[in-house]
Amino acid sequence: MDHKIPRNIRLSFITTCCLLIIVFGLSLWSLNRLVNKADWVEHTNQVLLKLENILSLLKDAETGQRGFLLTNDEEFLEPYIGSYYNTIQSYKAIRNLTIDNPSQQQKLDTLITLVEKRFSILNRTIEFEKAGNVQQAHFVVSSKEGKRVMDQIRRVIKRMQAEELRLKEIRYDQVRTSSFVTPITMVVATLLSLIVAIFAYRKTKEAMHKARHLNHELATSNSELLMVKESLFTLNQELEKKVDERTQNLEKAKVDLNHLNQELIKKNNKLVRTNTDLDNFIYTASHDLKAPIANIEGLTYALKDSNCYQEEEPKILIQMLENASLTLREVIEDLALVSGIEEEGSFSDTEIISIEEITTEIQQTIAPLFEETKAEIILDLNETGHIYFSRNNFQIILFNLIQNAIKYRSPQRAPRIYIRTKKLPDFTVLSVQDNGIGFDPATTDKIFGLFKKMHNLAEGTGIGLYIVKRIMDRVNGQIQVDSQPGKGATFHLFFPEQR
Repeated sequence: MDHKIPRNIRLSFITTCCLLIIVFGLSLWSLNRLVNKADWVEHTNQVLLKLENILSLLKDAETGQRGFLLTNDEEFLEPYIGSYYNTIQSYKAIRNLTIDNPSQQQKLDTLITLVEKRFSILNRTIEFEKAGNVQQAHFVVSSKEGKRVMDQIRRVIKRMQAEELRLKEIRYDQVRTSSFVTPITMVVATLLSLIVAIFAYRKTKEAMHKARHLNHELATSNSELLMVKESLFTLNQELEKKVDERTQNLEKAKVDLNHLNQELIKKNNKLVRTNTDLDNFIYTASHDLKAPIANIEGLTYALKDSNCYQEEEPKILIQMLENASLTLREVIEDLALVSGIEEEGSFSDTEIISIEEITTEIQQTIAPLFEETKAEIILDLNETGHIYFSRNNFQIILFNLIQNAIKYRSPQRAPRIYIRTKKLPDFTVLSVQDNGIGFDPATTDKIFGLFKKMHNLAEGTGIGLYIVKRIMDRVNGQIQVDSQPGKGATFHLFFPEQR
């Protein structure tokens, strides 16, 4: 009697092991490729940073020169001193970083010539000023030769930055492709491994069941044979020995299978921990996920153009996939926007903003929604029509408030949105009032929570008012709301005066 593990079971286990090895190899190759593409993106960022540094150093040198020419105080030359050396160091770094790009190398040749020329002009005016030849120094400045050279430098740097941004976009596309292919490859290979393992388990279970049934039959036969002929006792013992050996082999196979199952459980637990870490990473770097979502949308459009879209069941599934990807994109974009609020740079680019101009831009952006609902905006900007604030953040605030006013409109009347301003000693107050369905004042604190919605009448992620509140908190502003069910809501935003 053959005691070996059946050939189909051995092949199943060998195939499973091979698939696991392939999964590991593909994963390692994909991750290495992803890291390599990411390094090239970082390489491009370094070039852009160095180019911006050269421009900044030249501005510092000009600032020092102007201060010295105006005051004849050498303390104003501090930004100028050392700027030439630092500029040359940045230039050398860019030269090394773009050694593989002949086009950028040619632009660098032009750039270093212009930089040398600009520092020569700056040095000449400073030397004239130190020598007491003020008129000659002012003549050099008024000739605008330095401005022309600086404008040429800016144009060269702008062309180089445009080239690097083009390369960066290409490399980002490569990173996105690798990020999309890697998990699909791993999931498909893992599923195949699980299918083969399940098949092997079922075959082994069937073999064990047959072996137990055979043992029972053999035991019954042995009892009958002992009663019939004692001469067959020795033969029966031989047979029992063989059965025991077969049973031991099966038990050993069972132990091996259990060991393999334990290994699979450990690997699955490790994958669960890895997925948890990836979820946290995705939350903090949600903007990196926009490309995979775009790929999914592209795949959806491709499926819609295929023959399977003509069939009813695949059509429903494709539409569900399309709706799910759009919802996921909206959530990721909102999360990216929330993450962007914490960046210091988003609050430093303040300027004088026309409220009417921003309102008009928003109306144009969501013009179809205005046409569909016959919504109307009434401006009352008598006290002030301008505000000193970050333009991008102000657009976000006003866009969310106007969009919510239309979303949560009353079905009995067309939306009317009143935007008013008021000047206080320490604040500029912007009020946005609507005639929508309103909400219970007792729930006011909840509406500014993340993913909180007071009504389920309109689509949305529940992030808009959370973003508005976060922006106002970051600038030490305030936001208040008055509302009654069925009578609309009024949001009062207190923007601190800039001193």
